[in-house]
Amino acid sequence: MIMSRKKIIYIFAIGITLILIALNIKIETDFRYPNTPNLEAIQNMNGYPLKVRISQEKLYGVKIAIIDSGIDGNQKNLTLNEIASSQRFGDKSHGTIIASVIGARECENLNFNGILPGITLYTYDIHSDTLNTETLSKAIDEVSHIGVDVINISLSTYKDTPSLKNSVEKAVNSGITIVASVGNDSSKQYSYPASYKIPGVISVGALDENLDVWSLSNFNDTVDIFVPGTKIYSINHKLSGDSVEIFNGTSLAAPLVTTWVAMLLATNPNLTPKNIESIIQETARRHLVNWKQSRVNIQMADINGSLLKAINFVE
Repeated sequence: MIMSRKKIIYIFAIGITLILIALNIKIETDFRYPNTPNLEAIQNMNGYPLKVRISQEKLYGVKIAIIDSGIDGNQKNLTLNEIASSQRFGDKSHGTIIASVIGARECENLNFNGILPGITLYTYDIHSDTLNTETLSKAIDEVSHIGVDVINISLSTYKDTPSLKNSVEKAVNSGITIVASVGNDSSKQYSYPASYKIPGVISVGALDENLDVWSLSNFNDTVDIFVPGTKIYSINHKLSGDSVEIFNGTSLAAPLVTTWVAMLLATNPNLTPKNIESIIQETARRHLVNWKQSRVNIQMADINGSLLKAINFVE
């Protein structure tokens, strides 16, 4: 298949960049996506050679938690440490998709690996019908108690409450970085926990294949970083059988950043949540791009630059 230069550039920039970075830093893991063009693009592009070396042991030692709706605890492609108070009922697709972006490993008939295949993920399942500030606050509190390093929250609510903000603040103050998606309503409305201006809470928006803000991504002054959120591969859990599919959304952008945070922590385990957000923002590339019918200024991820800065970071 002959790919256009524009498509090649996009693939280099998308979340698969995280996999390319991982390969450059000598993680001895076989990162394979099922579609040959993407794999060929990764193999043929070694554009940002890193001076940083991160051992697989250190990277896989970072504790990643996922608070989401619908995580299949029986998914054979995932290694999950389910938190006891998780609610085990209802649809099991959304959370499984998010977890698979990070940690799926090739298994049986699914030829798919996430960015960190087989990494243990600590999961808390909130049923979509019960998602509110109270259940989200409780989930953050309980996940925080087990001592994780980063929490991925590809969920949001437009309601801000003192209890939710307090739970987020306590988590960050205990050393946990929170990565949260901004939502897919194509609006400038604030969503929580993403829109809390708390150092250590990283708010993630989505880019499309043209590296413009994805038309359905929310956009406002609280978004910290934009990464690709369209044409992301993951595992979809269905009653008829699991399959590898393409997904769009800020929910898909967040786990790319969560994996990035894990890389930063593996590079320098002394980084605080505040340090991590600072590094991400200071190394970000500023761009004027399209969002719907407007031109907007955004910050795009520079993973290579952030890892280099993390080595000897000083506040």
